[in-house]
Amino acid sequence: MRLLNTSTLKLHNFSEKDIPPYAILSHTWGKDEVTFQDVNKPGVQEQEGYAKITGCCTVALADGWDYIWIDTCCINKSSSTELSEAINSMYRWYKDAQVCYVYMVDVVKFEDTTMQEISFQRSRWFTRGWTLQELLAPMTVIFCDRDWESIGTKRSLYRQISIATGIHGTFLDSQVGASVATQMSWAANRETSRTEDIAYCLMGLFDVNMPLLYGEGAKAFTRLQEAILQKSDDESLFAWRGENCDPCGVFASGPDAFAETGNIRPSWGWGDAMLLQRQGRPSVRTNWGIEMNIYQMSDEDSPQQKLIPIIILNCGPVGFGDEVWVVFLYHLLGENSYLRSSAQHLQSISMKTQIVLSLKDPIRGYVALTYEPPWRRISSVPQMSGSNAFRLAPLDDDYSITTTFGGHLNWNTNFQCWIPSPPDSVVLIQLKSGEGFAIRVAPMQAVF
Repeated sequence: MRLLNTSTLKLHNFSEKDIPPYAILSHTWGKDEVTFQDVNKPGVQEQEGYAKITGCCTVALADGWDYIWIDTCCINKSSSTELSEAINSMYRWYKDAQVCYVYMVDVVKFEDTTMQEISFQRSRWFTRGWTLQELLAPMTVIFCDRDWESIGTKRSLYRQISIATGIHGTFLDSQVGASVATQMSWAANRETSRTEDIAYCLMGLFDVNMPLLYGEGAKAFTRLQEAILQKSDDESLFAWRGENCDPCGVFASGPDAFAETGNIRPSWGWGDAMLLQRQGRPSVRTNWGIEMNIYQMSDEDSPQQKLIPIIILNCGPVGFGDEVWVVFLYHLLGENSYLRSSAQHLQSISMKTQIVLSLKDPIRGYVALTYEPPWRRISSVPQMSGSNAFRLAPLDDDYSITTTFGGHLNWNTNFQCWIPSPPDSVVLIQLKSGEGFAIRVAPMQAVF
């Protein structure tokens, strides 16, 4: 570990067993920060970020700390190996620090208490992804304004911090008892400069490690969820609501999907004996997707009482001890595989209702992690009539179009659109008088 001496402003390397007591800095990056390459070069005092380093070292030294860790200059980011090791160790480094100084460059001192609270709660520091672990990991956190004047500590400001972050005060010092969904919700409104970092900044919170693959984009968050699944049996990982898409995979696209479902408790330890009995084998990651218990629930609104495949998660909303979350699925034809039917369709249901009590034993099925339908472009379609639904199937680089049932449709040959055509699906063209037409994709079994 590399630390900065608060008196000499020189960097020192320490082995794991020889690390001295140290302070640590949390901040938001600004212009012209002092990096590892800059810290000892001539003229570094002229850089804008140098004042942040000297200010932090002055405060730490006054409090009796000889060393401090600062991410801008204590990591050689030109080394991918060192950067990966640092990011995977960062939560532990913040946790082991004697004190964490939070520098809020956009917070000023007000005599008026209300104005001071507003300035504090609106700080940009509360909106960044990396600062979440920097808030939660250290036991002692001291907040400083732009002049390095102390605003208060994590404990003295817990009410204001809870308002700014949505984190209940009981979880500020320890996250024991917080469900995966609850912890994800804390990052729902946070941002990172790089897409991958919204996953990497949460590794420490969930105590998982991953190699860094900058350039993988949103796949990083999928890998994070896979890593959590391998470590935890808390199925609130699947209790999310995202932007409306139909259908989708069982994994969320980002922590923002947990914004509405943060108030979730794990069911273990809450006396849900019936649920534990029904859960049986845990969810398992396989090459086919997540192997899970799939139930068939009767659709009371359907005249045919058709069965709907569902997942009963081992978690429920806080304050409703007998309720659990249910995810509705779409069964892929001819396979023991499923998709989540909709990103919006997540429902809590009482385990004591007749509809649940009548459920038969589950089957083991495979739910896809993610789902991105292949998009087909239709650039020119001949005029046709007598049909309003077509099954699209690839035929070399062209398409075969088959009439599936009657109706009336006229298409202009210049019509252009993008149409998704998942396997075993049809494209429905719906005409409305005076309103043009709408296009949607429906499973074959939904049409016939």
